[in-house]
Amino acid sequence: MRSYLLYALFPFLFACAGDSEPPVAAATAPADERGLEQPDITVSIEGAAPGTVILVGQFMDQQFKADTAVADDRGTVHFQRAEPYEPGYYFAFFMDQTRADFLIDQDQTFTLTSKKSDMVGQMEVEGSTDNELLYESLQYDQEISPLLSSTDAMLQVVKPGQPDYQDLQSQRQQLLDSRADFYETSFAEHPESFYTSFRRAALLLQSPPNPDARQLSELRRGYWAGVDFDDDRLLNTPAIAGNLDRYISELTPQNADSINAAADELLQQVLDNKEYYRFFANAITLKYQPGRSEIMDPEAVYVHMIQQYFTRERAFWADSMMIYGLQNQADMMSHSLVGQAASNLIVPGLDGMSKRLFAEKAPYVIVFIYNPECDHCIEETPKLMEWSRKNKDRAAVYALALDTEDAKWKAFVEEFGLEDWTNVYDPSNQAIFKTYFVDTTPEMYLLDPDRKIIGKNLKSEELNAVIAAATPLQ
Repeated sequence: MRSYLLYALFPFLFACAGDSEPPVAAATAPADERGLEQPDITVSIEGAAPGTVILVGQFMDQQFKADTAVADDRGTVHFQRAEPYEPGYYFAFFMDQTRADFLIDQDQTFTLTSKKSDMVGQMEVEGSTDNELLYESLQYDQEISPLLSSTDAMLQVVKPGQPDYQDLQSQRQQLLDSRADFYETSFAEHPESFYTSFRRAALLLQSPPNPDARQLSELRRGYWAGVDFDDDRLLNTPAIAGNLDRYISELTPQNADSINAAADELLQQVLDNKEYYRFFANAITLKYQPGRSEIMDPEAVYVHMIQQYFTRERAFWADSMMIYGLQNQADMMSHSLVGQAASNLIVPGLDGMSKRLFAEKAPYVIVFIYNPECDHCIEETPKLMEWSRKNKDRAAVYALALDTEDAKWKAFVEEFGLEDWTNVYDPSNQAIFKTYFVDTTPEMYLLDPDRKIIGKNLKSEELNAVIAAATPLQ
């Protein structure tokens, strides 16, 4: 594989702490201008290893070291410093990989006490309502989650119409209702707590077993109802990144049109919530950056996201040169998306004469773009050669060599016996500028009888399926 373009989306500006300040002993916990207390947090886990303990924080979809302290032989560690911690979700990580999770908000003086053998079940909290509520919910989940999992597993086996199906559905609904009642009662009693804001956001909507397209659509529409996009503290918890991954990867069909529609629906909700907008726009764009995604046409998502959301008016965190570079990059990709009319190519062949792509007479044309010294090209070429020999009546191959030398290209054609293909070489590499986007080689496009792009980023073994899907039923 040979890479031709390097993508450098602007990095997230993660505020990762380095070494912590020395502990500061204080009889009181003065607050800063935001009302955040000076931290004095004690975590005592019976059975946990002594030694260095890392306080791990969350920022969007990244974890970082917020602080370190030393646990004694009883598994007790104190996190104390002058500067408050940013509100969010944290965990203390001991040397034996024991971890104790907790929320930090304005009140940063509290104690957690438990046992390594049953961290959640034995947890006792002093001085923090948020964490009392958090562990009550975790303990409840420990009880109900196995019951839900068991019921869902049985529903995978029992089919509609069988005697036990309705009973299992009823049991499942009762469990879901009980779960909803537990949380709604807790939320109603503590409406202003950080716990409530976090837990509402973290509660994933429960999917039915084997959801159909209609059910998935309904789940997507109501998915973000529990998230308060005015609460930036949630970006310092795993809730938002976790929800985004499920929303865009699991509840959204993995094709460009569906992904773009789901992204638009979400981004429209946070246009006025800057930090959420920045995170969602970055995360979705990076996920479908060419070379990272397995979908057929990730460029269609990437182009859509850049052109719609990385503009001078909207990308408030990026300078004008970065925006120009991203927009220019998206424009290069935009001319060869699946569903678009293909571009003609006119490139010199083995005899020195120009060869027109649109002169190919076969119903389908494969545009195979490669480099003779690329390992993946050397691996893929004989596979495509075998396929093309079996399908020579319905598909031609227009093979374009890039970033090489005339002698190497001709030697490659001879070595693999590619004389049945239309072989061309462009020393300038200009033939694919704004025609056929290539980030790595080999690149394979498939054109239909109307010379429309119906496939890209393909392997030889995928060609039959793409042609079959595009062939009208007789």
